[in-house]
Amino acid sequence: MKKRKIIFLPHGNLQYSQLEPSKRGWVAERSYEALFDLIASDDRYRIGFEASGKTLEIMAEQCPASLDKLKALVKEGRIEGVASPHTHIMLSNVDPEIGFHSLLDGLDAWERHVGVRPETGWNPECSWADYLPSIYREAGFNNLIGDADSLFLSFDEIRKATGLRYDVRSHSNKNKLFRIEDYIADKPEFLRLLTNPTELSNGLRLIFRSDMMANPMLWYLMGATEGNRETPVQLDEIRGSLARWSKRLEDTGSFVMPYAEDAEYIGTSAYFYVKQFNEARFFEPMPESVDRFKELLDLSLELGYDLGTPAEVIESSET
Repeated sequence: MKKRKIIFLPHGNLQYSQLEPSKRGWVAERSYEALFDLIASDDRYRIGFEASGKTLEIMAEQCPASLDKLKALVKEGRIEGVASPHTHIMLSNVDPEIGFHSLLDGLDAWERHVGVRPETGWNPECSWADYLPSIYREAGFNNLIGDADSLFLSFDEIRKATGLRYDVRSHSNKNKLFRIEDYIADKPEFLRLLTNPTELSNGLRLIFRSDMMANPMLWYLMGATEGNRETPVQLDEIRGSLARWSKRLEDTGSFVMPYAEDAEYIGTSAYFYVKQFNEARFFEPMPESVDRFKELLDLSLELGYDLGTPAEVIESSET
């Protein structure tokens, strides 16, 4: 049986609105540092971690211990650093030249604060324009994380079958993305897009993350309900999802990336309650979500997945 890889990619950004600048170090400690301690606790754990250049600068100023732990894990190969625009701007909203220089600034910050220049890029908010692959490649990236949900909803066939909008703008739509999974479950031509790298004509290689898997995991981390069920998402539901995708990998590819969500949801509530329930609750302590993230990693290992990093998965993919 071929190896099945699984990628967990928390992404960090301390420039949230409603997050007081004085509390940014608290978030880095409660979230990022707690995550790094978790990864260091077991030799089998390996993840990607994205941070904007500005986030790294804030960590250096307000919580240097978290940055030291990140540096150590990157050096050990336990975490792959993933870079983005320096201030986490939505690149499709700015001039390409501004976006290009912001990508360079982000890479410079990683090199300055962590000692590496990442080869894998993150595209904030999954925004898109036709020039984005060009500026990432020109900035020196070999790989880019893409958004599978937007890709799939660019197909008329899938939009009509699911009844979902072309763009996944509303957060409520994330709770309906299971419709995409249900539709593509027996369609290898679509599954292959999600379970293999895609190489563009300029050499940039894409791998895709998807909220159809990440959203239930997020609800599990928060221990919340979706407003239409009596009990929170249970670990057995996540087990069923990962088992289904494991079976699909046997025929279509070599990996899945089920969690590429805000790192701040590991250790705090971040924006969860304002996004999902329209409640003015921001960045409340949630240490139990760190334990639940560990359960997700352990469950993946139990089901026979190998934890991998984006660049490693791309390099080892045969298709």
